[in-house]
Amino acid sequence: MTNRTDYTTSPFENLRTETARLILAGFRRDSYAGVFQPVPNARGCLHICDLFLDGLGRRLQIKARGLPHLAEFKTGSRPTVVLHGLPILVKAPRTELVPVRCDAGAGQQFTASFEMHVATLQLGILRYLPAPGASYSWICVLEILREEGC
Repeated sequence: MTNRTDYTTSPFENLRTETARLILAGFRRDSYAGVFQPVPNARGCLHICDLFLDGLGRRLQIKARGLPHLAEFKTGSRPTVVLHGLPILVKAPRTELVPVRCDAGAGQQFTASFEMHVATLQLGILRYLPAPGASYSWICVLEILREEGC
């Protein structure tokens, strides 16, 4: 049996590491994907994507505010994304979406990342057309980039 406690680092450092490991316990795969659904009558153009985790039978809910306006992205308007459903956290992590430069003709892409001390949750949002003549939708891809040994 291995002892995870390393007394050469601060107790807070050990606490952050163990907390991050507990949060990551529900993620058995390296990536998850889903489609954003608009929430009718929501203030501020809210879209929600539910990702079902295989590790503990939980779901991670990703809320994006301002998503329809990403097509007309301006430097003054910053759409935000929030992750709900991560265990142990008192407050759901929130960040702004950052545009990714694409070649002409490629769909629009945006990214956000959440540092979890021993891993990074990298969120990608891609625009796509489900069928010719249909309105565009947004796909969410969540990648878990773990440090060695986690």
